[in-house]
Amino acid sequence: SYITKIAASGCDGLVALAQNQEQSLIMTAVKDAGLTVPCIGSSSAAQQMTIDAAGDAANGWYSNTFWSATTDEEPAASWIKEYTERFKKAPESTSALTYDALKLICWAIEECGSDDPEAINQQLQKAKDVEGI
Repeated sequence: SYITKIAASGCDGLVALAQNQEQSLIMTAVKDAGLTVPCIGSSSAAQQMTIDAAGDAANGWYSNTFWSATTDEEPAASWIKEYTERFKKAPESTSALTYDALKLICWAIEECGSDDPEAINQQLQKAKDVEGI
């Protein structure tokens, strides 16, 4: 396998950019191969579904992600807690993106006082310092 070849190469690290299912398979293969170099994954490496699928093989991986359900920064930490309590699982980055997008659209509707798509679009273009999670 590629991972076996990489492990035998004497490499200093591994960068594996993949979607969730493939990322968890790579993480597992790296662990099974005994590869102990630093490993970096794409944003999928920080997704809970990838971590759940990879199990302890996900431990120690780095991710170049824009958001993680493990952050302790506010307001994200409170939102993560509420989401987890409600849905019985940690949110994925797509949940955070959707929440922020809808929050921004609601903000624009409230600010322009209209549900007209053109008015909303014009208001969205004026958005500044709208805090997201």
